[in-house]
Amino acid sequence: MIPSKSPMFLMVLIYSFFLSLWLVFQNPLLDSYFALGNVDWYANYAKTIFHPEHLAKVLYWGESILMPLIGNLVGASQTFIAYKVFCATLLISILPFLALLFQLYGQNALQTLLVVTIFGISFKLLQTAGLGYPDPLTILLLITAALSRNKVVIFLALSLAALAHFSMAAVGAIALSLLFFTTFEWNKKTGILFGLSSLAGLLFGRGVLELWYRHFDYLYTNGRLAAVLDKGIPFFAQQYVADIWGFWLTPGMPFLIVYTCILLYLLIYKHYLFMCTAVIALLLSYGVLFFTVDGLRGFAVTIVPAYVFLLATLSKSLFNKTTSTPRSK
Repeated sequence: MIPSKSPMFLMVLIYSFFLSLWLVFQNPLLDSYFALGNVDWYANYAKTIFHPEHLAKVLYWGESILMPLIGNLVGASQTFIAYKVFCATLLISILPFLALLFQLYGQNALQTLLVVTIFGISFKLLQTAGLGYPDPLTILLLITAALSRNKVVIFLALSLAALAHFSMAAVGAIALSLLFFTTFEWNKKTGILFGLSSLAGLLFGRGVLELWYRHFDYLYTNGRLAAVLDKGIPFFAQQYVADIWGFWLTPGMPFLIVYTCILLYLLIYKHYLFMCTAVIALLLSYGVLFFTVDGLRGFAVTIVPAYVFLLATLSKSLFNKTTSTPRSK
């Protein structure tokens, strides 16, 4: 079944667009992101991405080349407002894109509606995302990897995600690979192939980044790990102790409730290994939250492939009452 030929799915797709639009406009800071007096380093980066020698030595830029590159190629880097509109368009497209991929995955419009709604109301970043970061593009690519059942697509999606934001994509890809390895949805051989495709895509993307640095003679010399080492663990521990409850509640109660229900479902149906992997995925994202000063965005981007994969797997199990083994391609 082709999703576009289903009247019910077309209604779900329209619904997902307006839900996404409504959620994004809930952001109280949305107007401020378009204020012309602001300085956006990614918008400036998009203008000079082919001439990095004009950039100051700033952490992280070098691992986030894809979104400013696309912005440059489509002309969105020409003005500050154009780049912000470009970023907002990608952010708003997350739920419709999720609906389209999930319909291809599950072939059930009601199931798609349920997953899009749950994801939309529980994924807090949609309502708080700052416009300019490469997060929306990274999320779209990680969702693609989570819902694909094709090794080549998984490889390509994670290769591009590594170019969009390597460190976040790396954590997300590792968590997703572990879920691929342990899921009850298909046989172990398929899980291993999908997991290896994920890791191979991540490594390939990193290789492309290194070639990019060398070709354009980037001044980039540091990464996330270096920043953590520079600040030292005591800095992050102090940050954690200052607001312990705020740390654990950063993803928001809707997300935590949904994730807890997922874990309880896996526990009840005795999918113990898969449940443990889901817990590891969650802890990996909390680890990112601990070792950054980015707040929600680091957690949200890294958890999204695991979260989408878990929602897809459990919703399919609930709707169909049986597990299926996709054909490895």
